[in-house]
Amino acid sequence: MTSLDKPPAPAESDEIDPHDADMALVASTAPVEGGTADYVRNYILRLRGGDMGSLPGVTGLIVLAAIFSIAHPQFHTVFNFGNMFTEGTATIFIAMGLVFVLLLGEIDLAAGYTAGVSSAVMIRLMVGYGWNWYATLPAALLTVWPSASSSAGWSRRSASRRSSSR
Repeated sequence: MTSLDKPPAPAESDEIDPHDADMALVASTAPVEGGTADYVRNYILRLRGGDMGSLPGVTGLIVLAAIFSIAHPQFHTVFNFGNMFTEGTATIFIAMGLVFVLLLGEIDLAAGYTAGVSSAVMIRLMVGYGWNWYATLPAALLTVWPSASSSAGWSRRSASRRSSSR
């Protein structure tokens, strides 16, 4: 039996024994019995079956790195990769926060909008009016405070409605 075969459905009832569910979870994460060759064969079968997984993302990343390396030879330097991580930190934190919100089922994409507005306020005050960063930070927070508090209140109200309807 390969990992792609489905086990026969229980004939007596539709309920699954908790022990069987635990065993299925362990079996899905267990290493393939036949070793690397069977793992590669199963991976190719999954690809042919339409389960692409992370292949498109990884392939796109490799293609982009190759294109940028050909266009500019300094792209593949340690300094450049370190700089990309440093510059992308804020975006990565916002993206991680949005992923957690989406995984929890609270569909609220206003965080990206709020981060963009606060960034625009800070940049405009620093560049356009010559303010220091420590003066622009409270101004940016005050700018997005109504949006963040109303979004949090709406989220709390909708969560309480869902729990009371159960």
